[in-house]
Amino acid sequence: MNTREKTLAIVIAVIAFGWAMMSWVIDPALAAFDELGQESEQLEQELSRARAIVDNEQKILRRWAGYRKAGLSRSRDEADAETSRALYAWAEEAGFDPRTGINLTNDKPKVDEDKPFAELSYTMNAQGTFAQVYEMLWSIRQSPFPLRLEKCVIDLRNEENEQMQLTLIVTTLFTPDEETQ
Repeated sequence: MNTREKTLAIVIAVIAFGWAMMSWVIDPALAAFDELGQESEQLEQELSRARAIVDNEQKILRRWAGYRKAGLSRSRDEADAETSRALYAWAEEAGFDPRTGINLTNDKPKVDEDKPFAELSYTMNAQGTFAQVYEMLWSIRQSPFPLRLEKCVIDLRNEENEQMQLTLIVTTLFTPDEETQ
């Protein structure tokens, strides 16, 4: 074998060795690193969500303590009276005209024997402007007792004077007694 053939054999051997290393070692290692990178990103996202929950824990606990202090363990009658008074007061504060019909009805309570609290739902209908609707929704959002906005429907009744029909379904919690169950 002359030097030219030896050189050619060495070059072919180096290329074959390089291809084998690339195929069997380097490519799988790079794929594993990519997979680890993606897994690391997912874990970092989960960690950030968990940290957000932990950061919000104090805020949630303060709000829960406020609810308990405001009478979360109240009876159905107390919850009904307090919620009805609050919804009517907030509607008047928002500027809804009681003469145009602030209609408030409540449904039969939803009681689950496995849960310590029951839900009482209210449906409210009123007519007003965008500013009044906004004020009403803001008041519900700032409620000192537990009140959840289940559904909100806003219909534009008259474009000339911007009158809107507001339909809300809200729920509050109370402690059920033997009569409620």
